[in-house]
Amino acid sequence: MSYLGLADPIEFLFFGPIAVAGTHYLLVESWSLTAILAGMIPGFLSLAILTIDNLRDYEIDKKANKKTLCVRFGTTFGKLEYYTCIFLGFLTPLLLIALTRGHLYSLICLLTLPLYKKCLDTVRDNDSKENLTQALAQTAFNLLLFVLFFCGGWLL
Repeated sequence: MSYLGLADPIEFLFFGPIAVAGTHYLLVESWSLTAILAGMIPGFLSLAILTIDNLRDYEIDKKANKKTLCVRFGTTFGKLEYYTCIFLGFLTPLLLIALTRGHLYSLICLLTLPLYKKCLDTVRDNDSKENLTQALAQTAFNLLLFVLFFCGGWLL
């Protein structure tokens, strides 16, 4: 997929809305807009992981003629994509609360925002591969915590 430039939308869809809404459908045999929107959270945050990986591997991917979005549109676009994914990942729970008028405890997931600061700074500064690799691992860990907090709060 990276040679076609389709990895980003596929990552978002299949690690996000399709996984969550599909699981919801299998459990209750009906589609839910809430499940689709909730699925956007891991979709955006998973896409952030792919984006930071693409930023880290930019030079190698360019030489290999991979058509990642970072290679197609440059590292500035990649940085903007990473920031946008994190922003939308944090905005979506607020949207869900506004739409459902409930599950306020799920907003505990917003406490993970400080964990993203170093990752955001690393991407902004386009640090070394080693630092980007550490930020990639931290972004993945942050995704896990965010989703666990969100789901735990949703159940309360």
